[in-house]
Amino acid sequence: MKSLKLIPVLILLLASCKKEKTNPKLSFSDEERKWFIYQNGQSIKFKNSAGDSLVYFVTKVRNEFKAEYQDPFTNPIEIGMTEFYSANLNSSTDSIFIYFYKEIQYNSDPNEMRQTIRWNKALGQFVELEAIKNLIPFTLKTINNVTYNRVTKASPTTQTSYPWTMWETANYDQQFGFIELRDTNGNLWLRQ
Repeated sequence: MKSLKLIPVLILLLASCKKEKTNPKLSFSDEERKWFIYQNGQSIKFKNSAGDSLVYFVTKVRNEFKAEYQDPFTNPIEIGMTEFYSANLNSSTDSIFIYFYKEIQYNSDPNEMRQTIRWNKALGQFVELEAIKNLIPFTLKTINNVTYNRVTKASPTTQTSYPWTMWETANYDQQFGFIELRDTNGNLWLRQ
């Protein structure tokens, strides 16, 4: 008789145990990870036809997950975890911040990798990689007897020029990063 009385209690307990909803965790695919080529301490040297040189140093690289919130300012309820990769490139006169990320917010496609490149001395100070932004196919480019076969244009998001603007456009190789810079005078700076 005691066991019959326990059955309703067990049913009530099991019914009250709800399965907790787990938030999504967005990670990069192996194909997307091919863009993550910069390493701490790496240096990238460029030279123009006049023999002037410019060296960027990779000073900080991160590849981590961060929480995303429904609305971080008015409704800070966590809705998932998303992966990001960032790299800081610095020269004595310039800086470039590269950020690849996944996003849940703002009706984003969770399967799409997004990117932001903030470039202090480029037109508009932000550039987009055409292969990611507009799905334009890669091209080939040979610089200093090295053939790069996964090249895409890095184009400014606006043509806004500031007094310190130095760069108009660049070419970026998926496996090597920036390989060619064009300054506002039309001069090419080639990776060495």
